[in-house]
Amino acid sequence: MAGRKRYQNGWLCQKQRRDGMTWLLRYHLNKGGKRVENTISVGLVDDLPTASDAWCEVDRLGLREKINRVVIVDDSPTFGAVAWEWFDTEIKPERTDGDFGAVAHTTRKTYEGNLKRYILDEWSTKRLKEIRVPEIEEWLHRLHDKHKLAWTTISKIKWEMSLIFKCAQRRGLLRLEKEANPLFYARCHGSTDYKATIMTPTQIFALIRALEEPVRTLTFLIASTAARISEALGLKWGDLDFDAHIIRIERAFAGSKIGRTKNATSRGIVAMHPLLAKSLAGWRAQSMYSGPDDFVFPSTKLKGKKPLVGGMLVKTFLRPTAVKVGIISAEEKKRFGWHNLRHSAATFWSHAEKDVKLVQSALRHANPSTTLRLYAQTPEAELIAAQGRYIAEMAKLPKRVAKPSFQKLQRVNNGLGGEGKKRPQIIENKMVGTRRLELLTSTVSR
Repeated sequence: MAGRKRYQNGWLCQKQRRDGMTWLLRYHLNKGGKRVENTISVGLVDDLPTASDAWCEVDRLGLREKINRVVIVDDSPTFGAVAWEWFDTEIKPERTDGDFGAVAHTTRKTYEGNLKRYILDEWSTKRLKEIRVPEIEEWLHRLHDKHKLAWTTISKIKWEMSLIFKCAQRRGLLRLEKEANPLFYARCHGSTDYKATIMTPTQIFALIRALEEPVRTLTFLIASTAARISEALGLKWGDLDFDAHIIRIERAFAGSKIGRTKNATSRGIVAMHPLLAKSLAGWRAQSMYSGPDDFVFPSTKLKGKKPLVGGMLVKTFLRPTAVKVGIISAEEKKRFGWHNLRHSAATFWSHAEKDVKLVQSALRHANPSTTLRLYAQTPEAELIAAQGRYIAEMAKLPKRVAKPSFQKLQRVNNGLGGEGKKRPQIIENKMVGTRRLELLTSTVSR
């Protein structure tokens, strides 16, 4: 068995930081064979007034485990130690799209938030091999009942915890078998009741006409290309090729930071229709920032150094205008924003084009099942029309129908056929606009 290093608790100190006086946990670290000091931020003194409060926060965040992290193959470390090992070595470092574990900075921020707020609070001091499926399922239900988290959010937290177990498996701390990862068997509701508001082309046109620049061109761009708002805001004029009628998606703007797109598939070329090109060229002529390295939708307040903020544009312009043109009501609490334009385009293309690969390519989804399962919705009018076509097929006459003779029909109508016997009756069928005589069999008495 490999020997352990001396366990250290570290020590607390206070230091002035940009956000205010902050508690820091200091500890020793070996770098290049030398013993040096290092620090980890614990929290603001305003939130943690006493040292006792700060130590409680240290334990809640699993920082003692982090500073004593030792990877031992034939031992079972705590979940907190492996969790920080996974985050620090696989998630936190910046990577290119081709590297394993490359994630967008927004995903990295979400992982860290889930780790600190929910996962480590429950599992930090628990040994990996001691974690069982029933207690995981109980915890997932507590997240829903106590913390009021949506099941889709809980499903993502469960996935993150599973990634940590897989990290332990890759490092030889657990067997490379499904049975060694309890998250594989833990059940969780992954569905959602949310159904995006789908707009018709007429509604989208009315919405665009009612908006002012630059939000009008931004809305037209997203509506016609189904680009994500983060991708549209990350565009620079040099990414637009007006001669070739293409747009190159190279980056995304989210969380007040320019970074990589959602995934490698999201990066690529998007077609630019001549009408869209004309609209973009018109906006470029008006913009104060029209150079190749300038953002297409810059913030004038920040002197073009950063793009506009998507959430602010929804709150100030998009949603009020959607209420004004009658797409949604003012009292409606349902989510409505830029992504509804993407859902609307996916729904229209999936029913108009009848080509899943084309729609997948337009949306730049890595998996076509995502296109069909989450984005493409069927309008009720089309469902009713489909039912009508099906009913019309039901009402069609068979190719060969044995026609009863006139004498037999006369005997039936005269009541012949015997007591209690089955005899055919003639009825008129008017289903779906067709008229035909059918012979039904029923038991009747004279």
